[in-house]
Amino acid sequence: MIKNKSFLNGLGLGLILGAVLLQLMFLGQTASSTAESKTEWTREELEQAADSINLRVLESQEELMTEEEWSELQKQDEQQQPTASDNQQGGAAAPKASPTDQGGSLEPAAPSQPESPEKTTAPKAKAPAPAAEPAPQKSAPPAAPEAPKAVYIKYSIPPGAHLSDVAAGLKQSGVIQDAAAFVTAATEKKINLSIQQGTFTFRKGESFGSIMEKITSKPQS
Repeated sequence: MIKNKSFLNGLGLGLILGAVLLQLMFLGQTASSTAESKTEWTREELEQAADSINLRVLESQEELMTEEEWSELQKQDEQQQPTASDNQQGGAAAPKASPTDQGGSLEPAAPSQPESPEKTTAPKAKAPAPAAEPAPQKSAPPAAPEAPKAVYIKYSIPPGAHLSDVAAGLKQSGVIQDAAAFVTAATEKKINLSIQQGTFTFRKGESFGSIMEKITSKPQS
């Protein structure tokens, strides 16, 4: 008994679901048919719908226009309508008569001569003043070279000194530069035996003759 009850419950639910599905299918078919019938509009309905949203229905051969071009075209149509009505009321205006129709040809006016520009005197350029030449500077005469100061040298001749010893001592002291030349000159004068002993004062670079004269004389005290 329990099995039969559950079977019946399932059967009842199945019938209810089937009925609901059939109802839904019926509603879908009705909506689709309504939509198909509504999509087929007449030209008047299309034009009325386009006018309501400020649009225009065009044929397939006509050129498509943007919203800006369509607004410009409407403005041009509005401007042409008043001008057409004015032409109908008053007619075309008569053309004005040209000067030749009224009284003959007009002679062209002679061109006016350009006025000569006023003579302007250019300002005379002043000659530049000659530049003053600088006075020549007097150069001071070159100073005379100072005479070299004489250098004096004292040399002592020991007793019994020979001529060669005296010549070597004079060279070493800086009085003469060539001892052999002094010996040759003194030998020619034959002063070998006339040489005096003592301390003598000589000038650096003194001549051989002056030296020989001093050493053959007694030294000054």
